[in-house]
Amino acid sequence: IGLTCVIYAVSYAALMFSGPLSPLLPYAITATLLTAAVAGVASTFAEDPTLVSGPDANTSSVLAGTLGATVAAGTVASVAPLHHAFAILLVASVATGLTYLSIGRFGLARLVRYIPFQVMAGFLASTGWLLASGGLNIIAGTPLSRDGLELLLQQPWRPELFTGIGLTLLLAWLQKRFHPAVVIPAFMVGTSVVGNLVLRLACPWEQACALPHWFFPPFDGLQWLPPWRLQVDSALLPELVALLPSFAAVAFVATLGVLLSLGSLELSYGRDFRLEAALRLHGRSTLLSAALGGSMSVLTVSRSALCRIMGGGPLSGWVTAAVCVAVLLGLGWMLAWIPKVALGALVLSLGAGMLRHWVLDLRHTLGRPEWLQVVAIMLCILAFGYVTGFVAGLLAACIVFVLNYSRMPATRLDSTLATVRSSVIRS
Repeated sequence: IGLTCVIYAVSYAALMFSGPLSPLLPYAITATLLTAAVAGVASTFAEDPTLVSGPDANTSSVLAGTLGATVAAGTVASVAPLHHAFAILLVASVATGLTYLSIGRFGLARLVRYIPFQVMAGFLASTGWLLASGGLNIIAGTPLSRDGLELLLQQPWRPELFTGIGLTLLLAWLQKRFHPAVVIPAFMVGTSVVGNLVLRLACPWEQACALPHWFFPPFDGLQWLPPWRLQVDSALLPELVALLPSFAAVAFVATLGVLLSLGSLELSYGRDFRLEAALRLHGRSTLLSAALGGSMSVLTVSRSALCRIMGGGPLSGWVTAAVCVAVLLGLGWMLAWIPKVALGALVLSLGAGMLRHWVLDLRHTLGRPEWLQVVAIMLCILAFGYVTGFVAGLLAACIVFVLNYSRMPATRLDSTLATVRSSVIRS
């Protein structure tokens, strides 16, 4: 789980600090790793220790747009880009943390209970698709998208892709025969040892066995900018005020992500969670992360499901945090010895399992209209994002509900005590 958090943290940092901001990427990686480490420690205080939080793709996408439109465009020339970017990141994180605490304080989180099952199932199905896409992207840089397909058609010979898919099938077979808590660690260690021996010592094909295709680069040279050392002047204040709607959008997306993830995991875990308590915990961890130079923390369905499958417990969060801190302190070179196909196969296997459960298996338990809603919501989320897909799915589910129940005979029944009597008559 810790290794997966590191890979995602690096990916989200690259998403936020792209283009002209790419020279500042080591600072961004430090910020996302700090966020993942603080979230790992905070998860030990959650209702279930297998709930994993950290940087999120949706909030990172919104922040990437905000940073690109302001810092990359040089809207405030008197402030250095590094301090400009981290001032925006700090204010957005504090606003998100305060939003978490406010919603938890006033008990508004329970509104998620009114979200229909089809929307939750579509949310989980889309998470499975994105997880499978991320696994393929880790393995060979070919996500389940148009760009990934074009890249595969341009270069169809991908030995690492075929190897990764084969390892995914092997992992799925092993999980059916043995407990995942034993299989997955043994799989990661075994594939890492065999992969290094074969690719570094015994591979006869130089081009096919090029190490950059099979291994991660070492994440070293990371730099830290504590928020109390930010160098900003009054010229930045008007822009921060003008960006309040953007900060509100980040806070809304993050809150929606936490609540939807909790509601979806309730279906997977077969239990209820205290939503307000979870939001308060996320609020405190986000504010602590911001105080150290990190960003907002959001609950993740994929890593939580993986942690639960592997039999995670009270030490899971501490181990996750320790891995992130180790990378921050200079042990990022260790990642260069882990084959991409091993970690990618693990992520791909989990995504395929979620797709099977929330798309294929639901055909036998839901009616055709409800199942089609799940598929449509999944496709809408994949095409337009979580917020748009959530709103569209909610509206569609409500409309279908009204249409279905308006056809029930009891809806049109007009009766009095003269025709229908109850066992108890009240004044």
